[in-house]
Amino acid sequence: MKRFPLDCPRDCPHLHSWDMSIDDWTNICDLLNIQIDDCDVGFPRSVFLPICPLEGEEKMERII
Repeated sequence: MKRFPLDCPRDCPHLHSWDMSIDDWTNICDLLNIQIDDCDVGFPRSVFLPICPLEGEEKMERII
C-alpha cells in the first residue's frame, strides 16, 4: 500500500509540495483532493494516511 504523501514518488504529476515555513512542507494530491502537512505525517498518525488511488490502477493494469 502506498500512503500519501509518505510513499509518493516526487515525480508524480499529481503531487504538489511546497515549503510553508522553516521546518514544514505542505503536500497536495490532485487525485485525492487532499492537503497534508509533513508535520502531520509521523507515527502514530501515519496509519491513518489515505491510500494512493494509482496503486489500484497499477494492479488492474497488471491483471489485464
